[in-house]
Parts: sequence; C-alpha cells; structure tokens
Amino acid sequence: SPKQAEIAILNIKVQIIKEFNSITISKVNSNIIWDGTDRYGNKVGNGMYLIQYKSENFKSINKVVFIR
Repeated sequence: SPKQAEIAILNIKVQIIKEFNSITISKVNSNIIWDGTDRYGNKVGNGMYLIQYKSENFKSINKVVFIR
C-alpha cells in the first residue's frame, strides 16, 4: 500500500538545501528527480550532498556526489 515519505537534500554542513514533503511512495523502486536546484531555484554546485529519507517507520541518510 502507498506510504507517505519526506526526502531532503542536505549539504555537507547538514543544512537543508531542498525538501520534498508528503511524497507518496507506492513501490520499492519509486524515483524522485532532483533538478540540482535549491529551495529558491538556484543551481547548486558540484560536490557531495546527503539525501535524507524519512517515513513512518524508516529513516536513512545516503551520500551522493552531484556533478553537472
């Protein structure tokens, strides 16, 4: 059954760059596409970012390298 989740993109200082709130995840391999912008629409630089995923009973943080 579909689950509600929140995904946040964080910089390496653990500051929120962009948030995706109240996302409905309906299967294990759901995709979220981040366009490489911050919450104001500005392009972010190349580098390491953290992806924070939260749902009702699960939390994870993963490192990603963003390259344009």
